[in-house]
Amino acid sequence: MEDELVKQNLRDRLYVWYVQQGQQLSQIHPSDAKRLCDSVEQSLHVIDGNVHSLQAGVNELREAKHSHTDTLQHRFTYVDVVL
Repeated sequence: MEDELVKQNLRDRLYVWYVQQGQQLSQIHPSDAKRLCDSVEQSLHVIDGNVHSLQAGVNELREAKHSHTDTLQHRFTYVDVVL
């Protein structure tokens, strides 16, 4: 239950941020908007790379039968679902 509340809170905060960014983009010059969108896209690629790296790390730990693999997998799955 607590996980669901945390997920919903994060989704709500992301939605508010998304709406605010959309409002700001509608008030700026198109070339500035493109530059900002390119920056966001670049940041998303970095985040995607980090998520894949985390998944690879968790998989390596699972293969080595690390004692905390289940906890790490649960945390990673939570991050993957939220994003």
